[in-house]
Amino acid sequence: MAAVPLPVTLLADLARGDLAALHLLLLSGTIDSLLDARLETEHQDTLLTWAARHAQSAAVRLLLDSGASVCATTGRGATALFIACQNGHYDCVLPLLRASAQANSDQANANGATPLFIACQQGRLDIARLLCTGADVNRARNDGGTPLFAACLAGHMHIARLLVDAGARVNQPNLNGASALLVACGRGRVECSRYLIDAGAAVEQPMANGATPLAISCMKGHLEIVKLLSSHGASRAATPFGSPEEVATRYGYPSIAAWLVASRGWTPLAHLESLTAARATSLLRSGAGLHEGEPTPLQRAAGGEGEAAALVRRAAEPWSPASHSLFPAPARACAVALMWIGHRIAYGSPSRSELGALSDAWREHVVPHAVARERSGPPVA
Repeated sequence: MAAVPLPVTLLADLARGDLAALHLLLLSGTIDSLLDARLETEHQDTLLTWAARHAQSAAVRLLLDSGASVCATTGRGATALFIACQNGHYDCVLPLLRASAQANSDQANANGATPLFIACQQGRLDIARLLCTGADVNRARNDGGTPLFAACLAGHMHIARLLVDAGARVNQPNLNGASALLVACGRGRVECSRYLIDAGAAVEQPMANGATPLAISCMKGHLEIVKLLSSHGASRAATPFGSPEEVATRYGYPSIAAWLVASRGWTPLAHLESLTAARATSLLRSGAGLHEGEPTPLQRAAGGEGEAAALVRRAAEPWSPASHSLFPAPARACAVALMWIGHRIAYGSPSRSELGALSDAWREHVVPHAVARERSGPPVA
């Protein structure tokens, strides 16, 4: 449809929220044929996209009530809803959404980006939350990038969390085979990368060219992400680009190469600087060894600072009620069984004072010697 000239005063009035002239024109029917026409503006806007671009929600509602199509696009293929989402105009998004139940599938721009995609890219959490209730959160752009890609690329972790909670597939690749984790790693988005891994992202999923998240992180010089991936067991085997150490050296990051060499013998639990307290606790409870690797997690934790180091030191101490939660499941089960036995023995005491003393002695002197991290069940008599 060819661009249609329109008095500049009307557009200027709309941009500042003066709807008097628009009301008169609509009542007279003068611009009925122009409601969805592309106008002579920079983006070849329609009246509706122009109103949405300038955050004029009252004009948006008036135009919709007068028959303007919510699916009409600018010369660049953007709908009013897309523009409102892109610019964070929440009050315009609401009426536009009510006017279109197919905001995701039918209103992508020329690149295939949906309103949800652009809201995630721009960090519009409130708008993304609105759109997630009806949109396909895994609908990809023409290049295969999903809304989750857009959020992670820009570092919007709260939006990434929203999308995953709404059903976004964390390992869905784009046309080049890149995952959301890989693009987050490439941009140095530490918190997004950590969240995606916790949400089940595959740390070794390669692109079509063989590049892994670890290789990309070495290429881009993101040491903290290299440490994070290593703490989750990312393979250091060579890719088509070489070993991680070779990649870091070739791309000019000797500090990363040096760290990779120094940490070759570490287990995931030894990555104390990269572990959150929750992750360290999870590793300890799942049975991660304190004396494995070179150096061992316990050797690295000795005198070390931070919550993870403190948890490792505590886990190395004899069992106690305070450290019970840091022991693996078999050891915890053994402790519970032993405490039950001690309780039954103490109940046979002739006096309440003896019952308490025996219970204390059993808990403080018997159970700690009987429960060990490596033991798989109750001690055999």
